[in-house]
Amino acid sequence: MGETDLVSSYTYDTAGRPKTRTLPGNLTTTIQYTPYDIYHASDYRIQNTTTFPGGGTKTELLYRDGRTHSVTGTAVPDSVTTYVYDPVSGNLKTTQTTAGQTATTEADWLGRTLNAVAATWGDGITPGSRTTTNIYNTRGQLTSQKTTSGAEQLGLAHLYEYDPNGFGWLYREALDSNGNGI
Repeated sequence: MGETDLVSSYTYDTAGRPKTRTLPGNLTTTIQYTPYDIYHASDYRIQNTTTFPGGGTKTELLYRDGRTHSVTGTAVPDSVTTYVYDPVSGNLKTTQTTAGQTATTEADWLGRTLNAVAATWGDGITPGSRTTTNIYNTRGQLTSQKTTSGAEQLGLAHLYEYDPNGFGWLYREALDSNGNGI
């Protein structure tokens, strides 16, 4: 191979998961998979440690179903994710805190996102939040999406209408310019 060849190489473990990635310039990223229950028998988690070129690390603790529990390391901001089922609605509320900022998502039992709340800079002095709310019809199709900050709506709501013949195809999409939801 000549000096101008740009070759990347990859290796995989016996489970078919990425193990190393080497980019031109011999920049290698490695991933180590460790069953976390080797160390904590009551925690059914898996630990993945990625080492990037230059030595920075990212360690992820995952539940066995693949959901993230936490992320730490020298190459990423620390992050913790919690999952709680609302006892009244049965909806799953997921909260992720990264570098002191919290984002919360609520999903129904079908996995549809009902609302998502993310931290914002607010007025530059006081932190604020931005909420995106989704509304679905009885067929489970998204019919409306709006974003607010406090009581103030940010932009126009998006409206969605589906094929009137019942095939489920998106028929129309519009902005709710008059605010009536139609």
